[in-house]
Amino acid sequence: MAENQKKDGFFKKIGNSAKATKSEVKKVSWPSKKQLINNTGIVIVCILIVGLVIFALDTVFGFGFAKINDMKTAQPTEVPTADMSADGAVESSSDVNVVVDEFSTEVATDVVVEVETEVTEEASAN
Repeated sequence: MAENQKKDGFFKKIGNSAKATKSEVKKVSWPSKKQLINNTGIVIVCILIVGLVIFALDTVFGFGFAKINDMKTAQPTEVPTADMSADGAVESSSDVNVVVDEFSTEVATDVVVEVETEVTEEASAN
């Protein structure tokens, strides 16, 4: 028997494989047209549902991560202010702080510099 298999040529093996495939395909239980349409509809609905769930989760998590990222990058900066007493002396107030976000830091710095300049001028005038 082993000698017969050795003598089979390349094309003979391909022919035998094709015959075996054809006999297996005949054994397959193919669905009816109604079953095929029903199963296809179920698959499409399942794909749409899973797609919508993934879209919703992506949107919620994306929004949440964007908020977290915004909170990390826009940390408020506290700038201490100065109070002026009745006699013109400047007293530092730890109670009063101006909370400034990162976009107005430059303006706040200019205001602090102006206040310090006015206080210095008033102190030198006295």
